[in-house]
Amino acid sequence: MEAKVSVDRDELTDAVLGVSRALVGIALRTVAEDRSDITLGQFRALATLADNGSQRVADLAALLGVNSSTATRMSARLRRKGLIVREPDRTDRRATRLEITPAGKAVVRAVMERRQAVIGHITRRISDDRRQRLIESMRVFTEAAGDGPDQDWTPGWTH
Repeated sequence: MEAKVSVDRDELTDAVLGVSRALVGIALRTVAEDRSDITLGQFRALATLADNGSQRVADLAALLGVNSSTATRMSARLRRKGLIVREPDRTDRRATRLEITPAGKAVVRAVMERRQAVIGHITRRISDDRRQRLIESMRVFTEAAGDGPDQDWTPGWTH
């Protein structure tokens, strides 16, 4: 009879926090390496526009989980850098929409390529027998968090 392995919840939490710190570090480094001099929050806004198309400021704020004034300041900085533009809303002439520029799309693509390369380098150092277990564990965690790979970057969990 095989003994059940019990994992202390604090040990599991610590392990997940360790992975989280590593991933945040990778995210920060890959954005910082970009010559466009943007913050991680600004990158999230660019990536959200790249994934979801043009948005009103209020809608972008909702997608990012920030208030409208934060999204307004962020979009102003991104506009000054030529990474997004404001366009009139075709359905509501009182409103404007934020749209990512080709330069903004290039930033998102470059950061994601660097991120994929860094994570690929790390994962290649994991043995084949451990890799499959890690894949399953990450899928279980992602499902428990309520946030899938094709969903937006807002938290999908409730407290």
